[in-house]
Amino acid sequence: MSNAVLLSFIALASVSDLRYRKVKNYIVFPCFLTGLVLSFAHGGAAGLADSILAALYVFTALFPFFSARLIGAGDIKFTMAIALFLGRDGMYDSLIPIAVASTVTMLTMAAYQRSFKNLKIPMIIPISLGVIYMLVEKSFGGFYG
Repeated sequence: MSNAVLLSFIALASVSDLRYRKVKNYIVFPCFLTGLVLSFAHGGAAGLADSILAALYVFTALFPFFSARLIGAGDIKFTMAIALFLGRDGMYDSLIPIAVASTVTMLTMAAYQRSFKNLKIPMIIPISLGVIYMLVEKSFGGFYG
């Protein structure tokens, strides 16, 4: 159930990022609140604490990229919201798929633009692809299962 809710938020955020190059707050904040509620419902206070720690880790990891203007605030907020759904283990499992998807996206966009200068990447797409890959892999008992 929570994965289906997360995937619907991912779809909304991806469309927003592709269309407007922003993830609107009216998508992020309900996702954030839903992640908090579901983490508490599934794991009690310990599950809520785990999810909040995951969101704080995401903020700590992504803030330097925001400071360097490589990603937007909406990217950080939405990734923190995803962390609330997944917890620390889920976010940890998503790191490599997110890094691979981000690298492929960046290289593809740079090749298309024939330059790394002023490269604007809709980062929610590779983040979402990494998370979706991890969820599918877990569902079928693969590497993460």
